[in-house]
Amino acid sequence: MSRCLLVDVGNTNTGMALYVNGRMARQTCIATEPRKVSAAVLRKLAGRTMADGGIVSSVVPGMASRWVSLLAGLSAGRPMVLDASLELNVKLDYPRPGTLGPDRIADACGAYLLARGPVVVVDVGTAATVDAVTVDGRFVGGAIAPGPAMMTRALAEGTALLPNVKWGGPCGAVGRSTVSAIRTGVRIGYRGMIDALIESARSVAGRGAAVVATGGWAARVFGANPAGVEIRPWLTFDGMVHIWELNR
Repeated sequence: MSRCLLVDVGNTNTGMALYVNGRMARQTCIATEPRKVSAAVLRKLAGRTMADGGIVSSVVPGMASRWVSLLAGLSAGRPMVLDASLELNVKLDYPRPGTLGPDRIADACGAYLLARGPVVVVDVGTAATVDAVTVDGRFVGGAIAPGPAMMTRALAEGTALLPNVKWGGPCGAVGRSTVSAIRTGVRIGYRGMIDALIESARSVAGRGAAVVATGGWAARVFGANPAGVEIRPWLTFDGMVHIWELNR
């Protein structure tokens, strides 16, 4: 039986999970802040049994080493830091693979494992990424765009009178007030942007490519039952644990 502790440090939140035999057993999430880095939450997640190993993915400089130090005390094997140097189930056909965010690498590995063919993987969080993996498992690049909250915040911060409007609330085909106009512009416009990026990525991955979406905003952007899009909330973790298994 294999037990792996995973830490995924994002710009806004840090997700943690325990996987047993390749499947999630428990997960939790905290804010990404230096003062929140603590062994206590990992101990609770791990339970009474020592993990076989751990893996950390971090898009925040300086945070990976802190979590690795904590994981080392809770696992028998040396914790890994996810980067382009590890063995992967996809080939990074990218000019400078060392510059790729580890979350994009994990997402691509998890999505290709799931689709078993060409796939477009969408991760909508603080930022949004839309990446293409070909039928033969080559990660060939993608697009990076602002996340939904960043877009509404930019409108408020970059103008004198526009408010910072939350994503929820009624949204019509046209706005009948300033607030509803912002909701229409951001929500309908944002989905339109993501759809256009998916089609652009599909032109490289292949027209029959599956679309897999993850990230904290994915369900809100695509809706509860989106046609042609499979929402996998734990896709990044699934990719991370698969990478750990390949490199342990």
